[in-house]
Amino acid sequence: MDRMGVDPRQAVYAFEYDFDKHGGAIGTIELTEAILEGEVCKYAYILVDEQLTSAGAAEVALGIETTDDVLAAVVITGFTAGATIATLLDWDPANFVTATANQALTVTVSVADLTAGKMVIVLSKDNLLVE
Repeated sequence: MDRMGVDPRQAVYAFEYDFDKHGGAIGTIELTEAILEGEVCKYAYILVDEQLTSAGAAEVALGIETTDDVLAAVVITGFTAGATIATLLDWDPANFVTATANQALTVTVSVADLTAGKMVIVLSKDNLLVE
């Protein structure tokens, strides 16, 4: 379990996926149990520190209640070092994710194993990107 940080004033959660710590085999990787019951996630940002790589066409998904309610499975080609990927930004309350119990944030790897990479996933009630 990796819990990088929680700011209760902003309800901001930041979790790290690191291939060196978590591996990258096909399946679901639990990053944390820190998302509190009743917490609403309206925005999610992925900050890629080290490019995600694979020997094949690996896909990743992120989830709280399901394996892909934060980010539906996507091929990792856009997960390059320095990239910021925003999700859940359509302003539609129907797409917000509410934790029904204390939950883990999960990374689900499919199609092919990951072979390297590191990213931070930030969940928030507020839009943190400044346009």
